[in-house]
Amino acid sequence: TTPQYEIVALVGYSSEARKLQDLTSDLGLINSALRRLRPNGQTAIGEGLLSGSNVLETDAQARPLAAKTLILMTDGHHNTGIDPLRAVTTVYGRDQVVHTITFGEEANGSLMEQIAQMTGGQYFHANDNADLSRVFRQIALTLPIVLTE
Repeated sequence: TTPQYEIVALVGYSSEARKLQDLTSDLGLINSALRRLRPNGQTAIGEGLLSGSNVLETDAQARPLAAKTLILMTDGHHNTGIDPLRAVTTVYGRDQVVHTITFGEEANGSLMEQIAQMTGGQYFHANDNADLSRVFRQIALTLPIVLTE
């Protein structure tokens, strides 16, 4: 059998999006980048989608034949930058799946559900850390597995 080799990157977005961590198999690097992330500015969901998609396509560690999945997390409504529904067409064209997770009562679940459905992903809402852990486990179960002999 061939061992699985998952890599992950982290992109943050507020008024604009930026890559916080290159693709890596080192979860410690992802956790470190995540701890430095602070909410500020507006909510540029479209820029977040495109930046995440670009990392999966162009990062030095990107693997052209790997199944590519984005997890889009938001606590609010898109309010600046490129329309997320326009951005998701690029993601879909790259054969990338987007799973979306919202937080808070005011979150725009219908938009996040639409984004997920357009790419074959799933929409989730998390009320707390326990919900978020459950959602990540559920997403992990959807990731493709390839068996080889």
